[in-house]
Amino acid sequence: MNEVQKHLDLQRDLYIYTGPSLSRDITRELAPNATILPPAKRGDLALDSFEMLPKVIVLIDGELFQNLTVSPREIMKLLENGVTVIGAASIGAIRAVELRNLGMIGVGCVYEMYLSNEVIADDEVVMAMDPITSEPYSEPAVNFRFLIKEAINRGVFTQEMYERTIDELKKVYFSKRNLQILLAIVRELYGHDVSNQIEQLAHNFDYQIKSMDAKKAIEKGLNLFNQCSLKEVN
Repeated sequence: MNEVQKHLDLQRDLYIYTGPSLSRDITRELAPNATILPPAKRGDLALDSFEMLPKVIVLIDGELFQNLTVSPREIMKLLENGVTVIGAASIGAIRAVELRNLGMIGVGCVYEMYLSNEVIADDEVVMAMDPITSEPYSEPAVNFRFLIKEAINRGVFTQEMYERTIDELKKVYFSKRNLQILLAIVRELYGHDVSNQIEQLAHNFDYQIKSMDAKKAIEKGLNLFNQCSLKEVN
């Protein structure tokens, strides 16, 4: 086998499905030898969609409203055939909760939110995105949950205020959710002073929990892939 063929085989071994949660450019920096694919839709993870089954799949983003979403059955078949599947940040976190007892690995805060039933609705992780580049046009509710929890830690918000704000935010259609909408809700409920404190916090605190979870999942995927490769060499 020549070096080019070895590189192609390596690319087949680690698949990452990402989009608005973490850009392909950043993903490429983190995993330069992985096969990086756009958000998964129904059928993308079916066994017959692969020429060669990968060792590890990191499922981050998936299409939830544009097309039928990737199904649990597709992932179950991969797990049954020895593929390691990691989920985080978005549809990956949701599927990881559903399939955790069958071997799918969940990573990150968003996964924990769904596992604990703090978050139930799928639309809390959804972002409007460019159909070609997957660049996000809106912000997900789970990011704002993370931001407001930090506000609670700093004494700006109470738990009751958090719950009321999130209830109001969930009334906004997912594609319209952004920081300005959140600030308007806080301003309406609790006044300009509290809104200004949240705005300042948003500019000084990294609340992009989906992207942080995606990076953790990729790191986990790389570690597991390397372990598989070492076992094969030995």
